[in-house]
Amino acid sequence: MIDAVLFQTADADAYFPMLSATLPANREFCRRHGIRLEAFIGIRRGYHPWHAAYNRLGFLRDRLAAGFRGWAIYLDADAFVADLSFDIAGYLARHAGSAMIGPPGAGRGPWDVNSGIFLWNFAREETRIAAARWIALFDAIPDKALRAAPAWDDVENDQRLLHQVLRDDPALTAAVTMESDQFIGYQHSRFIKQFVRNEVHSPEQRVLRIARQVSISLLQGGVAPVVDAARVMAAHELLKGAPPASLEAAFAALEAPSLRALAERLRPA
Repeated sequence: MIDAVLFQTADADAYFPMLSATLPANREFCRRHGIRLEAFIGIRRGYHPWHAAYNRLGFLRDRLAAGFRGWAIYLDADAFVADLSFDIAGYLARHAGSAMIGPPGAGRGPWDVNSGIFLWNFAREETRIAAARWIALFDAIPDKALRAAPAWDDVENDQRLLHQVLRDDPALTAAVTMESDQFIGYQHSRFIKQFVRNEVHSPEQRVLRIARQVSISLLQGGVAPVVDAARVMAAHELLKGAPPASLEAAFAALEAPSLRALAERLRPA
């Protein structure tokens, strides 16, 4: 078994549908590769749905308190493993000397990582220092400020806090391995995909796009996905602007693979 734990989280309302969409792929990946899986639904500290983003800091706090020395893998609720057969054991072994691995952010500097996905090696002191400092910055935000922050960016979010930790200490920045966005972090990535917020899709469309891609990844991995035919039809209408003529037409328009086999699974007995 790999000495690693994968963590996902969401609040019980706004982001729970995204977690429900991505968890099947991540659960299957962990099952195949002997990785422990933890999921937390709710808000460990905060008041508004987006404050569940800070739950990752509670996850890191738990690893520090337990004296953990393995790999802590975090995926946002909208992120999932797309390549279920990826050799994660070999990858982590090759990066045993790395402290923190993550995808690039906006490219403003070597500290600009996307905190929505990270693989942190707690065997390295730099990782433990970065985790402790990141947690401390969040702890310094008063509860009053959190209560008055219903919208994203009303108070310093988790990613900006991490950027501050890295910018303030060049040694920690140097300990970061920035992976390619072709590999992890975005919807076009081949190993871990993330469907980040954009100006085009509504939250409902985002969930449906995620669910569709998770189904594709499960199919490619030899796993029959649990798919709701009504949601496939709704995805077509949301993304294409009109209802499909049939379930088959919806699959074709959304470019789902193995159309016939998947459609057969969805037909009522």
